[in-house]
Amino acid sequence: LKILHSMKILISANVIWWNASAYYAVTTAQALARRGHDVTVLAHRSTPAFEKANHLGLKVIGDFNLFCKNPISFLQNLNSLTNLLKTKNFDVINPHRPDDHFYLALANRATAKRAKFVRTVSDVRAPKANIFNKVLHEKWTNGLIYCARACRDCYHEKFQLDHLREKVIYSGLDVENYTRGDWTVDNRFLRLPSPRIGIVARLSPNKGHRTLIEAACMVREEFS
Repeated sequence: LKILHSMKILISANVIWWNASAYYAVTTAQALARRGHDVTVLAHRSTPAFEKANHLGLKVIGDFNLFCKNPISFLQNLNSLTNLLKTKNFDVINPHRPDDHFYLALANRATAKRAKFVRTVSDVRAPKANIFNKVLHEKWTNGLIYCARACRDCYHEKFQLDHLREKVIYSGLDVENYTRGDWTVDNRFLRLPSPRIGIVARLSPNKGHRTLIEAACMVREEFS
């Protein structure tokens, strides 16, 4: 597919481990790069996201440790991020984590040519509805992408977001990973004749096991 305009996009994926948020950020970067956009991933070099993005041939910046809570380090990081944004002139900044959202929003506000600021919510945990978070989401953010409808509903309970552009975009799979030969040979569970459902998540209410079971019952009632 051709694009009408190639954009310079910064996707921030500072996640300590390789989880759904990191996967969502890196695969989004890969998909946008395939579409012809100039994409840069911001992920500390100690993280799996940095390693994965680098392995995929994406441009990666790994010099910023946004996990650090030290006040001096915070100011140093903020100054360096501001200089980065001023130098690179990104069209879109897309943070995927709360800490990244905070850092990059402040840095973006300090630049003369502010990029469009789009937060991706790929974590089901509810945000804190404090004054700063309200300003951050309602005033300093141009749009929001949610990995699930439940995330959107949660954010609308906390903030007034009706004036922002929003979209629920579910995480995707690269089907090429499942077309290379008979990948069910070594998996006894996948060779069962009846339909299978599954979820890869710990047994916590916020992971949506109840939603999966309810959806499976609806599918069974409709197609059995």
